[in-house]
Amino acid sequence: MRLATPVEMKEIERLTELEFKITSEILMESAGALSAREVQLSFLPELTRGKLAVVCGPGNNGGDGLVLARHLYSQGFLATEIFLAGPPEARTDLFTVQLKRAEKQGLKITRLDGDKAALERLRQFNVIVDGLFGIGLSRNIEGIVLDVVRQINACNAEVISLDISSGLCGLTGQVLGDAVRANMTLTYGLAKPGLVAGLGPEYSGKVRVIQVGFPRRLFRDVAKSHFSFNERLARRWLPVRTRQSNKSDHGRLLVIAGQPGTWGAAALCCEAAYCMGVGYVTLALADKEQSLRYMVGDIGAEVLTAFRDDPKLFANKSAVVIGPGAGVGEKTKELIRGLISSEVRSVLVDADGLTALSEMEDIKLPSTWLLTPHTGELSRLLKVSVEEIDNNRFYFATLAAKKFGCYVLLKGYRSLLAGPDERVAVITSGNAALAKAGTGDVLSGMTGALMAQGLGTVQAGGTAAYLHGRAADDWLRLGRDMKSFMPRDLMGMLPELLVQITRQ
Repeated sequence: MRLATPVEMKEIERLTELEFKITSEILMESAGALSAREVQLSFLPELTRGKLAVVCGPGNNGGDGLVLARHLYSQGFLATEIFLAGPPEARTDLFTVQLKRAEKQGLKITRLDGDKAALERLRQFNVIVDGLFGIGLSRNIEGIVLDVVRQINACNAEVISLDISSGLCGLTGQVLGDAVRANMTLTYGLAKPGLVAGLGPEYSGKVRVIQVGFPRRLFRDVAKSHFSFNERLARRWLPVRTRQSNKSDHGRLLVIAGQPGTWGAAALCCEAAYCMGVGYVTLALADKEQSLRYMVGDIGAEVLTAFRDDPKLFANKSAVVIGPGAGVGEKTKELIRGLISSEVRSVLVDADGLTALSEMEDIKLPSTWLLTPHTGELSRLLKVSVEEIDNNRFYFATLAAKKFGCYVLLKGYRSLLAGPDERVAVITSGNAALAKAGTGDVLSGMTGALMAQGLGTVQAGGTAAYLHGRAADDWLRLGRDMKSFMPRDLMGMLPELLVQITRQ
């Protein structure tokens, strides 16, 4: 599924009017009418038993709310009341047209212009529709409108936001001062990045995409920068084995990971790679005497071993994972430089490999490589604060991809897979059960295995990240506790998950 930035949606709307003679007024009427239908279908018991408040700002998002109020009122929900927020001089022409229509239809309209009694009356409503601000908001909300947002959040009501929760940045998911906490968001045309990034999921509730009349061709032509990586794509790219295949047909993965004290990272990475179907896994050990002593009993017998100073270490390898517990010394940097000049094109850099990379100045990597940082690691790579990254994850993931010339999977809630071409995929799975040491090592092994089996960087990174998050989601769906989820549980969930996805 594609996502559209606020700028792209404005361009889609402009081209719709230009090429297809569909006016903004018709699109607004469609958005409001279809939203009214969705509200009725989703909240009929609440509408039947109680009262509906539609809170409108002075812009076109408020106009959508006015249309919704008219349609629900005409369908017999007479306990519908419109609340207006924002200065009258800020009203758009379309908003003014819709306001006059609502007045002629006999809807009750109340101004929220500092009247505390009017604001307090919002607590009387069972359902509140938020039409204060749309995707164009770019500054912190303040004043009376901020009071309105906080009052909506204080109400014991079902809250539906139109297009995006008011106060939420449509591009980053950043909260601009404060934002409406919606139970459902009805977004138009395409989902917006801010609904799935940053704090967006926390404030958006269930997201429904409503087609209001934008031609589908424009989505393909204009909305090219963001898309979601979902189950359909994971199913499409999962390798399929033939009956006649053997282990040599499924790739050779080299894992440069682990050392005394961090053998767990190497063990998880190697085991996860085999779980994802790779034919051979070779673990590159740092030191013969220490490595062989410490690794006994930790690494499975099926894992081959080599030593990092072997001049033929990279020979005949389909893909390489470097970093989990590998150490951050000069040897790791030397191995990264060696990989750049080697014939291996599919390389994943994680953990200690990323820390080593952050200390290597002005380095460009092959475009087929994948970096998999969490926010702290990306902070070191870009020399910016964690807070800055959290406030605009799309921008900094893309910045890192352009800086290093390769793909970057920025891990976190709704991980982002960014490329040097500025396209970004949002991984639509995962939850806080993954916030535990070792889960990233499992992801590295899963991704490396898919790379070794011939998948491209985007296909391998996106598929592995989706399955990784989906396993954690399925753990919760089975009624299990989030805190008790262990990295090895990811591999325990994979067999059934892979069968479930490939059969559908």
